Amino acid sequence: MKANSVRVTVFMTVLLPSLATAALSCSAGIKGGINFFAFYGKDAQIAAAAASDRIDNCASLFACIQVCPLASVQAELAYVKKGQHYNLLYDAIAYQDSFYTTHNRLTEFYKFDYIQVPLLLKVCPVAFHLFRLQIYAGPAINLLFSAKEVVSSNDTLAWIDNTPSTTSIDCTGIGGATVEIPIGPGYALVDFRYDYGFISTVRVTKRDLEVNPSAHPLDRRNNGIALMVGYAYTFK
Repeated sequence: MKANSVRVTVFMTVLLPSLATAALSCSAGIKGGINFFAFYGKDAQIAAAAASDRIDNCASLFACIQVCPLASVQAELAYVKKGQHYNLLYDAIAYQDSFYTTHNRLTEFYKFDYIQVPLLLKVCPVAFHLFRLQIYAGPAINLLFSAKEVVSSNDTLAWIDNTPSTTSIDCTGIGGATVEIPIGPGYALVDFRYDYGFISTVRVTKRDLEVNPSAHPLDRRNNGIALMVGYAYTFK
């Protein structure tokens, strides 16, 4: 994790100043909001379970460099919370004087937190005096910060560390749109984006292979949307 963070820091430190020397303008800012994430893939759903999105907060620092009147490049350093929530209602047969059926609820909450580093190409197709619209897309590297599974059954609650069985680096594609409103020395913004995962979050551990030599990773990838608001200061 530390080695990956050092590589990202060196990359941003070398690349951004080089682009800035040829830029028309530069801006930097902060934004935050809410994201909705779930799993997708052939192994994303659990039989007889009702799945729902993980709804949580997200935040990002970003720097944007305008390379021509209609296009700019934006790098970000974000904290994103992904995962999925499963509810499973099942019947259990118990015995007390006579057989009877009890209804039990099992809840599984996968909580995967990432340090995300997107590099986005932004295009401005609409620009007015009061606002401008930016459309963007690009890749993102997601470095796993923590992976936990919270399991709740009736009155029992358990926290499980899923870090060993979770992919440490996830690659995603990001696309979205930003409305920028000039205010003071910079601009306020409203940002909407879609985050599409390319790599399964589940990996096979040595222990899995010892138990089952033919074990293979599940196809369970991150997928979600985010809505954020923020402000950026324009330098030139």
